[in-house]
Amino acid sequence: MKALKIILVVLLIILGGLSIWNLTLDPAFETKRSIKIEAPQEVVFNIVGDFKTWPKWSYWFKDTTMVATFDGPTSGMDAGYSWTSEQSGSGFQNFTGVYPSDSLTTYINFGMMGDSDGKWTFSEENGTTSVSWQFNGEMPFLLRFMAAGIEPAVGPQFEEGLSNLKALAEKIAEDMTPTIQIEESSVEALSYYSISDMNMSWDAMSSEFFGERFGALTGYLGKDMQNVTAPPFTIFHKWDEENKTTDVEVGIAANSNLEGSEKISKGMTYEGMVLKASYYGPYEGTGAAHEAIYAYSQENGYKMVGSPWESYVTDPSTEPDVNKWLTEIYYPVSK
Repeated sequence: MKALKIILVVLLIILGGLSIWNLTLDPAFETKRSIKIEAPQEVVFNIVGDFKTWPKWSYWFKDTTMVATFDGPTSGMDAGYSWTSEQSGSGFQNFTGVYPSDSLTTYINFGMMGDSDGKWTFSEENGTTSVSWQFNGEMPFLLRFMAAGIEPAVGPQFEEGLSNLKALAEKIAEDMTPTIQIEESSVEALSYYSISDMNMSWDAMSSEFFGERFGALTGYLGKDMQNVTAPPFTIFHKWDEENKTTDVEVGIAANSNLEGSEKISKGMTYEGMVLKASYYGPYEGTGAAHEAIYAYSQENGYKMVGSPWESYVTDPSTEPDVNKWLTEIYYPVSK
């Protein structure tokens, strides 16, 4: 009995000493790693922003004893998953903040091991996306001594996960890159009707923006829509990279005796030599075709002599697959 009392006293002294020591320790921990990925920001964001992709790149899913459960949505606010593991215990993770294409915040609960917050940020420049992954929290009182070891343990795991993410995102981006064929051609002048907007913000040129204008032109032409001579198009008279604005003209080519109105102009399209690129994919990706034509013109001695335009050959209302949408891009040129 005396021996038991001695053991208990010793244990109390050890626990007391450990508690006093823990009081002197900082419970906070933080790990942060970054990487640059040669892929569009939206591509990278969409991968990280959907937990069902995490087994393809996250270090933590290397744990062969882990069983992950996805009960509900895997992307969007509050989406998450839970796990059990012989090596890593059990817990759950979910999104607490979703700011499309720019950032994500997460919450991770490790059960008795405590919890932590995570943050992802994304920014793109010239086709390269900078990604930052941050992880911070506080250890429970009796586990404060472990806080200092979190960074050296988790840091390399973040690095491996980000490296896997880079490989996955760049492969997806490569598969998405369209094959753009450029050819020299010539076009004839066509009678057309249009609506112009000056100094339009790039962000304002949404599907609703174009839908409203094409709808107004269609309504104005009425029965003369049967005399349309080419797909609907958009002419870009000015493209301001610094201020992210453009002077844009939305048009429909048609034979009609209508003279135009206060809002709708009547004119003739450009006639002459052009460089033409055919692009298949969502409209957001046409920038690659514009860049390809510009590079081709510089390499082959062409001079730009007019405003470029995009011709929307495929009707989105009849073709749901955006990868099959054909847009033809034209640049007036001379040799």
